[in-house]
Amino acid sequence: MLSRDRHDPPEPKGRPPATSFEALEEVGDFHRSSDSFGAALEYYETALRELGTESDFEATVAARLNRKIADCYRSKGLLEQALLHVERARESLRGYEFELEYGVVLRCRAEITIAQGKPDTALRDAELAMETLRSTAAHSEYATVQTIAAECHGRLGHSTEFEQLNLDALATYRRIDDQVGIANVYNNLGVAYKNDCQWDKAIRSMTQAKEICERLGLTRKLARTLNNLAIVYTKRREFDEAIAHLRRARRLVQALGDYSTLVSVLNSMGRAFLMSGRYTQAEKCLLEARVLAERHHFARSQALADEFLGDLMQVQGRLDEARENYESGLKKSRRFAPKGDVVGEILRRIADLELRSGLRSQAIATARRALKICQGCGETHEIGFIHRTIGLANHALGKNRQAQQAMAASVAAFEETRNPYELAQSRVSLAEIYVEHGGREPLLRAVREAQAAADAFRKLEEDRAYCNAGLVLAQAYKASGNHDDGLLVLYDVERICEENPAFELLPHARTLRKEFECALVSSASSESSQLNLFSELYSLADPAGGFEEKLQEMLQSLCGRSRCTVSFLSLLFPSHAGPVLKGVHGIDPGEAKALSQYFIEQGLEPHVWSQVDGAFSERFPEVARRAGAVLCQPLVFEDRRLGVLYLERAQAQGSCAFSQDEVEFLATYANLAAVVLFELFREEFHEPAPTRKGATLHPTLQRVITDDASMFHVLALAEKVAPSDCTVLLSGETGTGKGLLAHCLHRMSLRRGKRFIALNCAAMPEQLLESELFGHVRGAFTGAEATKMGLFEAAHGGTVFLDEVGKTSLFMQGKLLQFLDSSEVRPVGSNDFRKVDVRVICASKSDLRGLVEEGRLLEDLYYRLNDFPISIPPLRDRGDDIKLLIDHYLRKYTVEFDNRVPGFSRQALNLLQRYAWPGNVRELEKSVKRAVLLADKGRPITVRHLPEEITAPGRSARAERTLRDGMTLRDHLTRVESELIQASMRKAAGNKSEAARMLGISYPSLLQKIKAYGADADLA
Repeated sequence: MLSRDRHDPPEPKGRPPATSFEALEEVGDFHRSSDSFGAALEYYETALRELGTESDFEATVAARLNRKIADCYRSKGLLEQALLHVERARESLRGYEFELEYGVVLRCRAEITIAQGKPDTALRDAELAMETLRSTAAHSEYATVQTIAAECHGRLGHSTEFEQLNLDALATYRRIDDQVGIANVYNNLGVAYKNDCQWDKAIRSMTQAKEICERLGLTRKLARTLNNLAIVYTKRREFDEAIAHLRRARRLVQALGDYSTLVSVLNSMGRAFLMSGRYTQAEKCLLEARVLAERHHFARSQALADEFLGDLMQVQGRLDEARENYESGLKKSRRFAPKGDVVGEILRRIADLELRSGLRSQAIATARRALKICQGCGETHEIGFIHRTIGLANHALGKNRQAQQAMAASVAAFEETRNPYELAQSRVSLAEIYVEHGGREPLLRAVREAQAAADAFRKLEEDRAYCNAGLVLAQAYKASGNHDDGLLVLYDVERICEENPAFELLPHARTLRKEFECALVSSASSESSQLNLFSELYSLADPAGGFEEKLQEMLQSLCGRSRCTVSFLSLLFPSHAGPVLKGVHGIDPGEAKALSQYFIEQGLEPHVWSQVDGAFSERFPEVARRAGAVLCQPLVFEDRRLGVLYLERAQAQGSCAFSQDEVEFLATYANLAAVVLFELFREEFHEPAPTRKGATLHPTLQRVITDDASMFHVLALAEKVAPSDCTVLLSGETGTGKGLLAHCLHRMSLRRGKRFIALNCAAMPEQLLESELFGHVRGAFTGAEATKMGLFEAAHGGTVFLDEVGKTSLFMQGKLLQFLDSSEVRPVGSNDFRKVDVRVICASKSDLRGLVEEGRLLEDLYYRLNDFPISIPPLRDRGDDIKLLIDHYLRKYTVEFDNRVPGFSRQALNLLQRYAWPGNVRELEKSVKRAVLLADKGRPITVRHLPEEITAPGRSARAERTLRDGMTLRDHLTRVESELIQASMRKAAGNKSEAARMLGISYPSLLQKIKAYGADADLA
């Protein structure tokens, strides 16, 4: 006798021998199990007709036959016929809504409606089916419904529910050893990983599903799994692999007559052909997919076919046809999922089309709508494309700052989704924006982004994209004046373009090379004019002749040399309340003084703008109207800011941005001017003796808020040791400010112009810490796909701050000791040593002397680190500083949160001043920040706004006792969960189905937890 359908209920005892309809049903089951749906249909329909002649049969029998007929029609892609029979099955079960068969019929209807592109409707049926089947013994059927509900959540963008339901179903299938179900879940999980752009995990899951399908001969499921695998390979740009999988899937589904899967395969194949440049084959596949989808009413597949056809038309320059296809796909997708992934994808493509058509503002608006939908439904793959479109549109509108922000977001999104090709494309676009912006820092960023893109394209063997990135890199080098490196890049690009004339980039490369060669010739002639400028500068110190006249001539010459129309020089004398103008050219003195005051308020830092916008343009609209580029260079002598040198270029001069060479020249010029001016005005620059406590400290140390004598002693020690290269060891409790003091040491040292890199040694495992500090070569260990420079080498000439150095292993301590003795690094996996010049500052909250005695710290390293120890006292020993710090952070966070509270109540302030502050300054800052955030605007901060540790320090003892008893968070949660299960079982009088309902979990999940926790034994 042939086996029955695995979802059918068992035969009741005492049933008479099989009748004719039962025999026909069994033959139909045999054909259905071998995917012969046409033959199965004939037997089921005959059985249904035979059933009409029977005088005695159950209502569930007719329902079961109609449901199986519906399954066959669904498998053949005939969804309307399938839905008709499933409704007949439901009609047969009126009055039997709590029977097993009713839940199976609901499952069948959910499968049909999701195939019709109605995930919300299908989800309602699936949830009703789960409710019906939860209390039955049909575990396989219950798990199947869970996977259907998971697919609905996936279509609706609910990624968390999608993954959780699939994992629950996988546990059930494994428990009952249902290999078909396991294959389904692996495929579904692969889809989830695909949507999350975790390509390797997606391929592993889908490959497991494929192997099960091949082993069991599950043809239709194998075809669907191959299709999903191909989609992943397409996204990874492995087109040949994708097309091979799709051709195999197509052969399988054509033999089965499974039109639903065939349409999906054709769409995927068209997409792969399109992305690999085979447009004729792409169009043929996509048109066939659209015709089949329309014929069988597959709404989602119709929308996808329109979307991909729109992509094809746009690539071929047929913009009107592309727009028609996108609009058609958008209309269809909004019917079945108005906020789903397909809507977001098509809106993104429409935004690209609008940008290409010159509708830039409209493109930004459309892209933002796409971004909102994609973020809402979890379609992370599209986020990088959308930000790139917004960036390109803003760039075209001349909004460089917004363009940079959007393109940087695109780079970050593609990094997160691990899409190296598109990441490199966005880096190239970002580099182009930086090149156009001009200025030293933007050009350095342009070189970095373009170089990273070129390296990525070379690794991906994308020669055309590499050449395009190389041209942008060469332009960045040209703008920054680095002619040698630019020519080297161009020679390589020209070589590849000559071998590949289809790239059509060779004329551009040769034109750019000629510009480099001309620039090399012209740069030599400019050196003589620079010497004349320096001569004029030194003549200021000549006592013969008037200073003001010479300074005026100098500013005019400087404007002529730098192609500027406005310049002025102002000085800061301690005896004057504001800046003192010494020379003005091309600008009103009042405006020059106001500009000087603005730059003083900004901290007298260098500023280079190739476009005057933002807060500066709002404050100085006249400058924004006339200036194309602005440079402000402070006059610095021996760490003192003496004044400001200001230069401005007019908008009418075409390309206005200051080049890297110009910025470097003007910085050198300003430094020399500061020396001359300090000698000329030495008496005016003399500062009166300090009268305030601690005012004699270096200005950098003014960042440390204190009025405590012991802290002033610490700061005085720091100021004395800062100019040297001594290894400083900072000790003190957590939160005392070791990191801040380390940064101050760097800022006061002769290395302040170089990098300061901080690293917490306790936050990294040993192998990773070694790689971070010393670097590694490619292939040194698993995952080392490229050579990486270590932090010591990256900080050459600067300072490295190693926090929690006592937490390192003995092996790492030995490596660190060797480095401190030799100043040489050897990357992991390399045999070569490299000399580096780095100052090391270390910190530890542990007693290093005690660690040496315990054998956990090398004694030689301890004495090497203890070159110059500085111990920072805890906050509880600096009682006067508590009020100072409270006032400081209160001012800071009332402004940051725009919550103007008058201060702390007397009771709250007393609690803060009496508290021991085990977390020191860091804990105090967090407490004040929290209090300001919680307080009502205009009302004082009271005790109820303070953390529990301050208001009731004994209340947290319970949690501390739990930790002292060795109970982890997992142990605690397990105990709580076990107690809840026992309580629900007692309340339900041992009825597990009722207990599962009360807890809101599935029946199989409850059985698993009871078995794991031994809850039955506890109830006995």
